Parts: sequence; structure tokens; C-alpha cells
Amino acid sequence: MNRALLHVAHRDDPGAAGGPPPMVTVTLTGPGIPRSCATPQKFAAHQGALTTDTLDQVVACGLTDPAQLTGLVVTYTATRGAGSATALEQLDGVTLELAYRPPLSVRPTKASSTPTPTAAAFLNPKNAQAIDTTTSTATLATATPSASIQLGAFSMPPLPAGAVIDKVVLRISHQDDDTTQPPPSPSAPPSPRQPPTAALTVSGTGTACDANHALTSHEGALGVDVVDLGACGVTKGDQLSKLAVDYAARLSTGSTEAADQLDGVELDIVFRAPSIRAPSGCPTEGSSCAVLKSTADADTTTDHSRLLINGTVYAPTAAVDLSMSQVGSQVVTRGIIARTIALGISPAAGYLRPVIGIPPEPVLFTTYPAVITKPASVTGITGFTPPAPGAAVDVSDATLPGGGRASLTLSDYAQPAPATTGPLDHVVLQMAHHEELDAESVKVSVDFPGSTCTGVNHALDVPVIHIAVTDLMGRRPAPHNDPLCTGRLAAVSRAGQRFVWCSTACGAVGGACGHG
Repeated sequence: MNRALLHVAHRDDPGAAGGPPPMVTVTLTGPGIPRSCATPQKFAAHQGALTTDTLDQVVACGLTDPAQLTGLVVTYTATRGAGSATALEQLDGVTLELAYRPPLSVRPTKASSTPTPTAAAFLNPKNAQAIDTTTSTATLATATPSASIQLGAFSMPPLPAGAVIDKVVLRISHQDDDTTQPPPSPSAPPSPRQPPTAALTVSGTGTACDANHALTSHEGALGVDVVDLGACGVTKGDQLSKLAVDYAARLSTGSTEAADQLDGVELDIVFRAPSIRAPSGCPTEGSSCAVLKSTADADTTTDHSRLLINGTVYAPTAAVDLSMSQVGSQVVTRGIIARTIALGISPAAGYLRPVIGIPPEPVLFTTYPAVITKPASVTGITGFTPPAPGAAVDVSDATLPGGGRASLTLSDYAQPAPATTGPLDHVVLQMAHHEELDAESVKVSVDFPGSTCTGVNHALDVPVIHIAVTDLMGRRPAPHNDPLCTGRLAAVSRAGQRFVWCSTACGAVGGACGHG
């Protein structure tokens, strides 16, 4: 889901001129609402005219799936301002604006079902290659109490290089009916009967998804079950290249006859193609496949092709090939950086300036290897919730009483290459956090040999990030980046590096919550 905006139009006027306006909060409830948005969210008061506030539920709440909004309930609460006897509150409306990427549906291209002396077959197995209400049916009986159908060779298109899979699920549409005939004698009590059971066995992903997944029985009408492959380890497109499934149905206790219909099994994928990715293949191997190419082949005496770039062409691993005639201005104003540059540019008569400009000031291009290291242990926990044994050291919450303090220490940072092979000249500490209610300050100290921000007296001040409403409600920033410390760092320093996080609440003001 790309966007989920909750718009609330309201007006909040005091009962008497100059008095305090009403205080307004919105509370979201529902089975899929994350904890960060389950607490009341404050709105700014708007006097004199209706004004719309917006809560971005993707940014502020971490929503990723439209299904999380199922059962959403929005509670709007207005409270008189302190010392006010009356107030006028107007709510114009609450709307939800959604923007999401539809899934790519992938269907199997092969289906088969073979009967045995003790198992029935699904007839017309090709009907199960698409969810379209055209079913493949198996008739179960006491002598043949089970049936199965195999589906594979999913028509998986190649995902773009570097694509990120956000959601990958199998949808199974089926109907399971008990058809056991009632006893011939009305006086005989009927035996308790259940519809046939159904299960889907996944194979070929090389993950924990390769297992048997029980499905819900659906009587009287087709129903859809979902097996979440992302939840059990599928994160890359190549893990789906050999995907195969086996749908099986079996008689339940007390049943002697049943009909099981499989409408279809489809794979739904939601992915994000990278907006920028490194070139590969021919553009990086020779000059025949230039990543940027212009020609003058179609030029005439009066018409000429033109390419103008106001800036720098940066393609250090690729080729650039530019050909133009009768050029009367600069083609590239701030230079070209490429592995191979071929220029066939001829200026117009009287044009004396360079066709490729060079920046007048020095330009420094700096690259850094993508080395990210995370803590392996957390100690010295005061106020924060300790992570479960064996769980990743990731998110921890703390509730602070008035005047209280919470702290923890993160340590045991790994040293992946190339951080172990040379000096470090660029180190950034990323901290994802937010504070609620009356949190007063957040500090972090960094301890390693030679650190200039170690201990309480030299700790770094971190901005307190509140989830609150101004004009845009619930703006939760990306992880706040702070430089570690001043001074020079050697690669060996990271071995003994520790980060100490401390959050303090305002004295005698109720309390606060910190999340880090």
C-alpha cells in the first residue's frame, strides 16, 4: 500500500470569546491497526472555519497492507478546554484516501490428478489453473476417501533486477461439501458429519513454506483461503521459479460421501521495481551499447537533432556516445564521467565555446561501501521492554512515569568487510524512534576508545520526536541520522563500540512513552 490518508474536517470554537477551544483526538481501532496508532492522536484546534487534518497511516502507523484496514473504527472525541463552561464543536466528515499497487497474478500452466485404487481423482484438472468459478471436482467415497491434484510451472515473469517483494501469497478457491445420504429409517439418529478437509502442500521454494498448510472448509459456496509465502521466507523472485503445489481433500469423520471442488490456485505478487539500478550486460562491456546515445543520421540541411543536458552525466561503468551537427550551444553543461566517451559533435559556424562544459568550481565525488551493522545484544535495561530470548535486538518500548527515566545499552556490533580492512572516514548512527505524551529529552552516548561523546556528560542530544497533529497529523520521520562523534575513527574501534540510549519524562507531568 502506497498511501492511506485519513482526512478529518472539523471546527473547534470556544463557548466564549477568548476562551480555550475544545481539545480533539482521534482513536483508531481494528484488528489490523498497529499499536503506534491505537492510542488517541491529538488534533490541532481550528477556530472560525472548517479545516482538514490528515493522518498518514503508512508513515505514522506503519500500515503496509489494505487488509489491515478491515474492521477499522474511527472514534472522534471533543473535550471542553480547561476552564471553559461551553464550546461548539463541528465535525464535517471523515474520509479515507487509499493508493495501492494491485498484485501481479500468476497462474500455473500444468495440472494433473491421477486416481488410484484407494484415492479418487479431480476431473478436468485444467479447470483448476485459474480462479474463474470453473471447477475441477473430486467425488470422495468410503473406498476412495481422498483425492489430490498437482499444479506447477507457474507462469512467473522475470522481476526487474533488484526488485523488492512486498507481498507474495497463494490464493486457493475451493468448496467442500458433505453429500452423505441420510439414514433410510427416520427413527435412526443421524451420525454427526463434517465437510471434507482440505490442505495445500507447497514445494520448490527452498524455505519454510515448503510444508503442508491446512485450509478452511467452505460448504455451500466457493471460498478463498490465503497462504502467505512472504511470512514463511519467500523474499526473492528466484525462490518461486520451481514453485509447485499439491491440493488434497479427505473425507471427515462420520462422512461416507463428499464432493470437493477446486476452482483454482493463483500466486499474487506485489513488488517494487528499483527506481535506480546499476547498468549491467552490454552497456558495461563495450562501446556498442551506450547507456546514452544520440545520432545525426536523420539530420538535413535545415533540421538537426538536439540533446541538451543541464548538469553532469555520471555513468562511470558505461559508455556515452554523442553525435550532433551544427551545434550552437553547450550539449552537457557540467561534464561527463563515463567508462568510454565517444563524441562526434560539430559546432555551427561562429560558435567558439566548448560543446561539453566543465564546472568552474572543484567537484568532489565520494562513494561509500554499503556496510550496515546492527547490535547483537542489549543490556542495562531500565524501563524498556527486554526483547524475547533469541529475538533480534530491534524494537523496544518504555513507559515512563512522571519524572522517570528509561535507558538501555546496545553492543556487540559486527565488523563486516570492508570495515575491518581499512580506516573509517564516514560513520553514521541511525536511530528510528518516537516519543509520546510528555517525553522531555532523549540522549545517546557512544563508547569506544577515543570517543568524544561517551558517558552522561558528553552524550548527544537527540530531537524528541512526538506523534502529534499540526497541519499534517502523525508525521513520523524516517530514521533520524546523527553523526557518531567527532574525531578520527579506526576500523578496530568498532569492536568495543557501545551505544547507550536514555529517555527522560517531564517531572510530575503524568508520564511518557518512548519507542526505540
